[in-house]
Amino acid sequence: MDYQDIDLLGDPVPANFKGRGRPPHTPTEESWLRVNMLWADDCNNEECAKALGISEPTFNRHYFKKSARKAAREEAALKVRAETLAALMRQVREGNVSAMDKLLKRLDRNLMRTKPGPGKAKPKKGKKQTALEDAPAAHEGTSWENILNQRPN
Repeated sequence: MDYQDIDLLGDPVPANFKGRGRPPHTPTEESWLRVNMLWADDCNNEECAKALGISEPTFNRHYFKKSARKAAREEAALKVRAETLAALMRQVREGNVSAMDKLLKRLDRNLMRTKPGPGKAKPKKGKKQTALEDAPAAHEGTSWENILNQRPN
């Protein structure tokens, strides 16, 4: 498409636009970058649409099919994380000490997350499970003990 102008919101206006109503939304490189950043920040479709200045149905029509949105969100988050790490690594190579500290903390945190613990803790029992386990012997040591022990099983 040829773009001759931009509208008041900064979006490109197609050359074939007739001038009546609002020009149709056309995704640009910058709008895709904004969507990826917002999705990486865990914004929903409504928030992304508001940030782009379009309605939610327009957003849904132009950005990803419904079936591919989850994968696109995960991919956007990974891209942002990779860009951040690349920028951090560039700073480390230049000798930035605070960048080195941040990178080391991040690596330590990731190592701690993947390192197995001392052992798996047993899941705690809830009150209902504890009551069910204690129920067969609950009468012992009470006045009911003689009565309940006399009945046939």
